[in-house]
Amino acid sequence: MTGTEWQVRDLNGMDVSGELPGSIGQAVGTLNFGDDGRLYGRAFCNGFHGGYLLLGDKLETTGMASTMMMCTPAQMEREQAMLDILGNGQRIEFNPAGELVIHAKDGRTLTAR
Repeated sequence: MTGTEWQVRDLNGMDVSGELPGSIGQAVGTLNFGDDGRLYGRAFCNGFHGGYLLLGDKLETTGMASTMMMCTPAQMEREQAMLDILGNGQRIEFNPAGELVIHAKDGRTLTAR
C-alpha cells in the first residue's frame, strides 16, 4: 500500500476517473500512504495531508488538513465526498482487481488503483 500513488477511480459507486469539463487545475484524486504514517494527496481540487494508522484492516486518519483553493462546483463536490470518506474511514481492503477500497462508517466507499 505504501510507495504507490493511488488514483481515485470511484466514489460511492460514481466513476470519477474521467476529466471534468472546465475544471481548474488538475481534477484528480490521489492517495499516498507513507511508511512514516503520513497520508497525503490531491482531492480533485486541493492538496491534503494528515496522519493514518492501519491496524489489520482498520483505518484511522488523524489531523487531516487541506489547502483552501476554490474550484468548480463539480470538483468541490468530488473533493468533499473524498475527504468525508477518508475522515470517516473504518475499513480498508483490496478487491479481486487489486484496487484499494476504503469503507466509511456510513457505508460509502472510495476505490483507487
